[in-house]
Amino acid sequence: MTAPPLLQLRSDVLSTPFKLDLAVIEAMMLWPDDDAARGRWIAASIVEWGWENIETMPEAQLRRWALDARAARGMPSNADLQPEANKRHPHGTVAGAIVLEAIMLGRLAPDQAAVRKVQESLADRLKGSFQIEPKTMNNKAGPIYPFRPVAHLWAAHGAAWRGGDKTFPCKASRLGEFLAIAEVIRAVAEHSRVKKSPSTVMRPGEAVRLPAEITAALPAVNLPEYALTSFPG
Repeated sequence: MTAPPLLQLRSDVLSTPFKLDLAVIEAMMLWPDDDAARGRWIAASIVEWGWENIETMPEAQLRRWALDARAARGMPSNADLQPEANKRHPHGTVAGAIVLEAIMLGRLAPDQAAVRKVQESLADRLKGSFQIEPKTMNNKAGPIYPFRPVAHLWAAHGAAWRGGDKTFPCKASRLGEFLAIAEVIRAVAEHSRVKKSPSTVMRPGEAVRLPAEITAALPAVNLPEYALTSFPG
């Protein structure tokens, strides 16, 4: 079995999170199936961050940034890439909602829990803002399927959204909590099988993982109560 992809985060990211760490997570959440697109987003984020901080940047850091900026010359900016990111955002949202609602329904009403029921409910709630049918959600050639490896990250973002925080993917100050909730969701989803489903909610070994040293340092969390409410449509 191929090892699941790793989120390439700094080893001390939990103690000193900042904007570029979020860019790495954003890129993986938006383009889990496209290495080149992730690279463009991260490169553009490095250049943008540099221009925002150039007056206060230490000399050594300024040199590194200048090299990155030179390498990124001619590449699109985050603003250029944003329309494509906006198109992909609803697909990730749906992938996360399916996982989060399936495991919650499994906890609250296991006799009624079924992925199909979750998908039908989502399709109905999303009408008017994002048109998608349950059969499209299941289609391996459809827009939702590529987001399966990052569905737990989208589910964690959805849980925060329900709590009133719409920052994508999360506030830098809450990065540890965000990643910890995503890991709880992944672990539960990989061990949860709902009614009439041939596999667990998330297939073991498919999800994007964190480096071991970061996983070991995550804070202890439980799924928040507000995650039990319906996903925003």
